[in-house]
Amino acid sequence: MDIYKYPVFFEVHSLDPAQKEKIEKYFQVRRKSGGGDCGPIDNVGDNVYKIAFFDPTVQERVLQKPNHVLEMPGGPLILTLRGSQEPPPTTFSSQSHQSLPFHPSLPVQTSPPGFLEHELHLDSYLLRYLKESPGAGRDLQQQLSSLGCSVHLHPEDKRAVVRGSGQAGSCGDGVGVGPWKAQVERLFKQLQERYTCHYEVDPLKLQTLLQSSTLGSEDVRVYCETGEGFAVVVGEGPEVQAKLKELEAFQGQGLSSWKQEKISTTCRLGQSKLRLLEEVIEKDLGEAVPGVRVTRSDSSQLVLEGSASDVRTARQLVTDKISLVLERVVPEVSPHLLSFLRDEYGRPGNLSSLLGLGLHVEVELGDTELRLFSLSSGKLEQAEKDLLGEFGEEKIDLPNCGTLPSELKSKLEKKVKEMNQSRCRVVARYGPGCRVQLLGHLKEVQELREEIGAFLIDQSSVEETVCLPYPEIADHLPELLERIGVEHTGVTLYPSAIHPTVVLCGPSVRVAQVRDRLGPALASLVHQTVTIDQPGALRYFQGVGREYLEVVGRSQHCLIQLHNHGGVAGEARAGPRLEEMVTATSYRLQRGLQVVVRQGDITKERADALVNAANEDLDHAGGVAAALSRAGGPEVQQASRDLVRQIGRVPTGTVVETTGGKLPCKMLLHAVGPVGGSVGGKEHPLLEKTVKAVLDLAETLELQTLAMPCISSGIFSVPLKVCSEAIVSAVRDFGREQRILTKVTLIDVSGEAVRAMQEACDRLLEGKREFPGLEVESSTTTTTTHAPQRDTTAASTRGPVAPEVCVQVEIIQGSIEKQEVDALVSPMVGSDPLSSRVGNVLSEAAGPALMTAFLRELGGRTAPGDNVLVEGLSGLSSGRVFFLSCAHWDNNPQGPAVQALRQGVRRVLASCEIQGFCSVAFPVVGTGVVLQFPHNVVTQVLLEEIRRYEQNRASRTPFLVRIVVHPNDRDSTKAFQTSQCALHVRGFVMDASPDQTSFYRHISTTQDEVSATLGSVKLQLVFGDIIREITDVIVNTTDFSANHSGVSKAILTAAGSTVQAALAQVGVPGDLMCTTGPGALGCKEIVHVSFKRDTQRISKVCGKILKQCERKGYRSAAFPAVNTGAARADSGSVCKAMLDGMASSVRDLSPNILSVIRIVMLQRPVFQAFRSELESRLGAIAPIPTLKERAQQILKKKLRISFSSPSHGSLPPPHTLPGLTITPWRPPPVVLSVVGRGADAIRGARRELEAILQNQLTQRDVTGEDLCMLGEVELQAVQKNAKVLGVSLELGRVQRAGGVDVGAATGEGFYVLRGLKEDVLSVREVLDSALSGALRRELQERNEVLMALSVQWSMCRHGDVWEELGMHDNYHLEQAHLRGDVSAELDVPDGSKVRVNLKNNRATDWETGCTYKMKREESESTD
Repeated sequence: MDIYKYPVFFEVHSLDPAQKEKIEKYFQVRRKSGGGDCGPIDNVGDNVYKIAFFDPTVQERVLQKPNHVLEMPGGPLILTLRGSQEPPPTTFSSQSHQSLPFHPSLPVQTSPPGFLEHELHLDSYLLRYLKESPGAGRDLQQQLSSLGCSVHLHPEDKRAVVRGSGQAGSCGDGVGVGPWKAQVERLFKQLQERYTCHYEVDPLKLQTLLQSSTLGSEDVRVYCETGEGFAVVVGEGPEVQAKLKELEAFQGQGLSSWKQEKISTTCRLGQSKLRLLEEVIEKDLGEAVPGVRVTRSDSSQLVLEGSASDVRTARQLVTDKISLVLERVVPEVSPHLLSFLRDEYGRPGNLSSLLGLGLHVEVELGDTELRLFSLSSGKLEQAEKDLLGEFGEEKIDLPNCGTLPSELKSKLEKKVKEMNQSRCRVVARYGPGCRVQLLGHLKEVQELREEIGAFLIDQSSVEETVCLPYPEIADHLPELLERIGVEHTGVTLYPSAIHPTVVLCGPSVRVAQVRDRLGPALASLVHQTVTIDQPGALRYFQGVGREYLEVVGRSQHCLIQLHNHGGVAGEARAGPRLEEMVTATSYRLQRGLQVVVRQGDITKERADALVNAANEDLDHAGGVAAALSRAGGPEVQQASRDLVRQIGRVPTGTVVETTGGKLPCKMLLHAVGPVGGSVGGKEHPLLEKTVKAVLDLAETLELQTLAMPCISSGIFSVPLKVCSEAIVSAVRDFGREQRILTKVTLIDVSGEAVRAMQEACDRLLEGKREFPGLEVESSTTTTTTHAPQRDTTAASTRGPVAPEVCVQVEIIQGSIEKQEVDALVSPMVGSDPLSSRVGNVLSEAAGPALMTAFLRELGGRTAPGDNVLVEGLSGLSSGRVFFLSCAHWDNNPQGPAVQALRQGVRRVLASCEIQGFCSVAFPVVGTGVVLQFPHNVVTQVLLEEIRRYEQNRASRTPFLVRIVVHPNDRDSTKAFQTSQCALHVRGFVMDASPDQTSFYRHISTTQDEVSATLGSVKLQLVFGDIIREITDVIVNTTDFSANHSGVSKAILTAAGSTVQAALAQVGVPGDLMCTTGPGALGCKEIVHVSFKRDTQRISKVCGKILKQCERKGYRSAAFPAVNTGAARADSGSVCKAMLDGMASSVRDLSPNILSVIRIVMLQRPVFQAFRSELESRLGAIAPIPTLKERAQQILKKKLRISFSSPSHGSLPPPHTLPGLTITPWRPPPVVLSVVGRGADAIRGARRELEAILQNQLTQRDVTGEDLCMLGEVELQAVQKNAKVLGVSLELGRVQRAGGVDVGAATGEGFYVLRGLKEDVLSVREVLDSALSGALRRELQERNEVLMALSVQWSMCRHGDVWEELGMHDNYHLEQAHLRGDVSAELDVPDGSKVRVNLKNNRATDWETGCTYKMKREESESTD
């Protein structure tokens, strides 16, 4: 960008480089040209050149002198300047000895509005004549008055300024402004024609004009410039011509007659030269030309009077003396110092007298220069040295302050007043900001400088370390000092709990004052641990009662903190909750750079380098800079100060590096971003430049990871949208090349800033957004959409080759706390980690550290779908737990509760990826008594979100998702089987052991189908017709003859004549195997093969077919029961051979594409034989009991319980009943760390807190009989709820006569709930709800069992096989039958819905429309 915007133009024939350089230097010197900072000379047209200036005032100053004369080697060069490239509109020229041109120029509107002004350029001698000649001046003014104008003549600038009133434009010819200017210009043109300026350069005539006094008159004036070598005769044309003739006559007559004529002449020397030469000149003239009388007309001129010849001789002598004077400009004197010298020593001789220069040196104080004059060069140099040694100037900029301290200003003014008592010797002036300018005698200036230095030393920032008596007070030292009355204004505290110490930073005087007060105050402190052992105390002071810790602390002048098992959790205080956390996202750019955007604390982020949003002084006093400086320790600020001392302030847009101190990084990069509103709207490019500088420096330093906040968005006040777009744009440009830097984390504590950066990434980044599962890619990458896979029993997946399976899903039975994975997942309600069974199990395994870590990581109240990651749990095999906040089941499969569960699972998986975890273990989230989700809903959500994660995952590294099912939870196991059949999640393994996965795994069994797995491939034995299959491949067994029978005939007939003709054309292939198109079948390809009743060939060819399917990208294949039809091969041997071959192939292949193998049999005996062989490999599958048998088992169990219970009297306490376990529990006490001045303050704080707590407590009794009615799960739910809420559950005691305590062991005991009022009532509500639910379930189950003993409903859906309904459906259908309903709706085990017509005993599937037979059987009730 060109910074020289203000040009002037001039014309010259041509310029060589040396001339251009000399002209440029000329215009850079203000003393010579009036110029200043300027650019190079440019040729902008034919013989037209331009030079431009940085400042418009410099341009105006240069143009005030239109003609500039430069001495060149070939002679003087005259430059006529103008303000525009185009030449002036009018130019008048004349020959030598004629009047010089008059140049009108454009008007300059400097007068007030309503006035006219026009500036014209004329000959300076004509202007002098008009100004000095009374007649000519009077005549000009009369002519201008007729136009309503006045004129101001400026001979020294060769210009005349004509000004007219607002009505002047309508004067004269009655026209506007344009004609008025024309009239003015016409008047002056006539004036130029009337008067003549004759320039006489002939030496003889010039001599005559100089010596003749008769040639001048009032009408004709002669201006002699002997030093310039010419004279000017000005007057009306005829008069001038007459005078010129008279001049010629004088020459014709000869000079003898007027040599003796008395004349006078004036010699201009200047004040300084005249004072220096006056005595010498008078002495020499008296000796050389005694007839010449010498007088002074003023302080700068001599008048010589005498005969013409003597005067001429005297003038030459004066000129010779002037040439002997040496002149020097003192360059170091500024205009401010000149002004001081003129004010104090402006009278002639004062300064010379002060410096002791005598009469040999004269000093001239100009407006812009100080000049010395002398006849001796030695005395001139000595005078300059004396002058600079006596006077001086200092400009001092005070560091690190916005305005001049009033204390310093007062001191300076007092000192200046003392120094100037006799006369003014020094002046102190105050510039903008914090600048002080000192002018005057050097001694006094230096004294004032020392005064400022002493003040700065007193105010300079120093650091001093003070030891703290207790580490607990480090993080809250300012609050404690306020409470004990130690004021530290002006001093910044940097406490550290590790050492423990506090660093005092600030002005040295203030630091010393605070240190002296701080020492005794710290020595008087007493630290005690206060324990309040009341149920609910910990929960109260961690929650709603937290503000009372601060209230009581202030009243007792002490610091009260929650103390949790050896670590101070931090002082509780009332305040706004933190905003909801924003889910992290990750992006992968084309060249491999990963960009992670997440909300968090940058001081805890681990990276090779952290970026600090710094200011130009590297003063880390606020925002991110203060946080990083505190976390890094005093060495961070100290290193920054040292760097600024070395290199000065860091400009905006640049970055420097220092140590990171205690921060988790190798180095700290300080990036100076723009401050909003101070850069003229250039915030975006400047911030982008800053971030690019950061990335380039990181690359130069060969760093691999970098963490950066949202620079300039905080206290620098740049809008978030501008910041985010600038930062992301810089990262995008940086990532377009292969880099050493592999990961950039954009992290900020503000959720709003994180969301802005995520939105900018979505718009600007040319890479894939990896998490949380959004399918977003750039236009330059290939987008692959993974559609949900359908089970091949219903359809064939016809899609592109799928990527390798990198996400393994294991469904196992076991205990969640024992899983050796990178992270566990535990559900919770709200923000309570102990609100679920899993949370309590993990808490018991991990100990108190779990709750401590959870409270440390909790950033405020969590919403459903949020999670809190807790790390460093040594009591668990996995040291990390995601606590997932869930909502209660709302009876809506698409409602908010399910959506929150989906979002939560999605966020956990995304966080695992961002954190670099390789495995995670989920429980069956939400199916317990607290959240009450249906098992089929939870399993479907889990598997769908896992499949979504696998499909959208950019990384191909292996990842394990293990779902741990409780050993007693059979409903979840069945639900996973059903959901997997519907969703077919890749990498799914059922009932896997955490240590070893068996090759054969059972999935499900029905009358017509058995499902298992061979490694990662699903195997299905199906009783049905193979020609109905729609797998990718169908296998046809044939002998390649023209006579087809059995299954082969059925396949070829269904395929149609095209396939038959293609097969006939093949003949008998060499390997007895070929492929054809599908014809009319629903597959992609038919494989025709002859197995020749050879079991070895059967095994080999089955494996070969599977390898061919994998190679061709087929997902599914259907086989018949090979050779078991017309060939009459043994079914068991064939099945063994087929399974061996398929298993061997799957082991060798580890297929990534092939996922389903179906063996389809049309004969029931063959199906049973194949099933038996498979079951022998799986282990026998237990027979399913009938509905009546199950009812009898339940009834017998209940009878055993009833027979074992007392028939009368009170029930035994719950802890004595088999299957029920209740342990009296009391929540941990609250432990407080209290620091105050003396033990009395601490005791007072304890009394106040206990009194506040007591008002919040209550208790309720619970009978043992109520607890006995609950089941194990319900009882655990009540206990867990009590633990979560901090409510104690303890055995109650009743005092009887005689002082005997009677408790629950007698059978008449009870339990007591103690805690906060709302919490005790909440636990009681949960207990009452559980009791109500237990009663309802008990009644419902009894009715269903009794109904199943007498009536059994069955459905026939597969051939002639009848399947009994479940106990609940049986009861529901029989109730409808007894009510006489026409129909009833049922949910069958595979998840479909049917409507049963009770009039004709037919059931209709809602989706398929298929109709099934129903039957009702009655049996005698069992006694």
